[in-house]
Amino acid sequence: MVDGPEAALAEVDALAQDARLAGYHYLPAIRADLPRQLDRPAETARAYQAALELADNNPERDFLTTRLTPSPHPLTASTRPPPIMELWCLTKTCKQRKSATTTP
Repeated sequence: MVDGPEAALAEVDALAQDARLAGYHYLPAIRADLPRQLDRPAETARAYQAALELADNNPERDFLTTRLTPSPHPLTASTRPPPIMELWCLTKTCKQRKSATTTP
């Protein structure tokens, strides 16, 4: 995102016009994260809801559901991991890696 979330949002919206991406649940998930970075909660919630309706597995549904629930301690841009990393960390592999690195 060299040009920032606003420019990225325009690119994602252009991609959403491609019929080949209809039903691709990562597109609305990405679409939701960008207005989240721009502090647009209503737009963010609509996009996360669209992604949730298309998600096909429980870990991703759980992640998207947590995104629909505002956090009392929001992450700042400097402390927030990239969205794709957040999704990846919900997998069993990541949980195993975390436990392996935190166990002495």
